[in-house]
Amino acid sequence: MREADHLLALRGLAVLRAAAAGDEARAAEHLAQLRLVASDEATDRGRTRVLPRVGPKEGYAAWAPTYDERRNAMIALEEPAVRRLVAGVPAGRALDVGCGTGRHMARLAAAGHHVVGIDPSPEMLAVARERLPGAELRLGGFEGLPAGDGEADLVVCALALSHVSSLADPVAELARVLAPGGLLVISNPHPVATAILGWRAWFRRGDGARAAIPEHAHLAQDYVAALTAAGLRIEACLEPVLPPAEEDDADEAAVVAGLPAVIVWAARRDRGP
Repeated sequence: MREADHLLALRGLAVLRAAAAGDEARAAEHLAQLRLVASDEATDRGRTRVLPRVGPKEGYAAWAPTYDERRNAMIALEEPAVRRLVAGVPAGRALDVGCGTGRHMARLAAAGHHVVGIDPSPEMLAVARERLPGAELRLGGFEGLPAGDGEADLVVCALALSHVSSLADPVAELARVLAPGGLLVISNPHPVATAILGWRAWFRRGDGARAAIPEHAHLAQDYVAALTAAGLRIEACLEPVLPPAEEDDADEAAVVAGLPAVIVWAARRDRGP
């Protein structure tokens, strides 16, 4: 699919959203823009949106050096939501699973937690090590986390579960390392962003070419099923929406404003009888 075709599809979605809301003026505005894009033969939107796909191991190895450099609309929504859910957790033992470059680790450590970061990418952990000298970092993934049963009072897993096809086993492993009474906070791309908008974790290779890491869209019912099967009690679900577009934003930002891009869950392990 070309960039122009993608924008046409988004404008069509925007027309439907405005019409469903009864905003005829807005629907007409989007329809006019749709017609303009469709008739603009001189537009420089021929570039394909179908990017080469690479696995998470290769992708994050290449992405690690520049991961924190690019403005990321999803992270801008995700971080405040995660911070809100962990704000009231007393300082204790925390695990950041899929810690990447350590962005959540840094804030948790500043709040007084003893934080351990876990990630399957040595390259991402190397960046985290530079960012947080002396931090405890462990190499590992969802197939068997390098942590003991009930090791943590707080477990954070941010924007990582979109790379697994099924939530059941990874969530069970996250629950295993959570202490009784402990809190699990999961953030992930919203299924609207993944399945409808087609957003992907994309990055630039060393030669400047773009590539994407495949992601799976998980529905709300998938999270509910996985969390309850793991013996956790759901406490919150947040769905931050994309903000209104600014004047210098691209066409896509104006069209997707108000749609949820991230879903964030909080679930607790009961203390038992």
